[in-house]
Amino acid sequence: MKTALVHHPIYAKHDTGPGHPETPLRYLAVMDALREDDAFWQSLNEITPEKAAKGLIQAAHSAAHFKHVEFAFANGIDRLDPDTVVSMKSFDASLYAAGGAVAGG
Repeated sequence: MKTALVHHPIYAKHDTGPGHPETPLRYLAVMDALREDDAFWQSLNEITPEKAAKGLIQAAHSAAHFKHVEFAFANGIDRLDPDTVVSMKSFDASLYAAGGAVAGG
């Protein structure tokens, strides 16, 4: 059985700003490290996900939560709560991440 690697270039667009551990550089460093070992890279089942549909998201999260997140991005709010920093591409990245969970399942 092959190990799946679910990733999408949009993940590098989730930029939480200086000093936060979730940065595009972190994603890029991991991807570069994986690609350095060609034999390992070739052994992976690479999956590039599609965006998850709103209905799939709402199967795991309430409609109110989805609306809260959607509102934040539509209005340029940079935090969903005190611990969750977002950028303007984070919403799309989150939809692809959820799509990745579906594709990898």
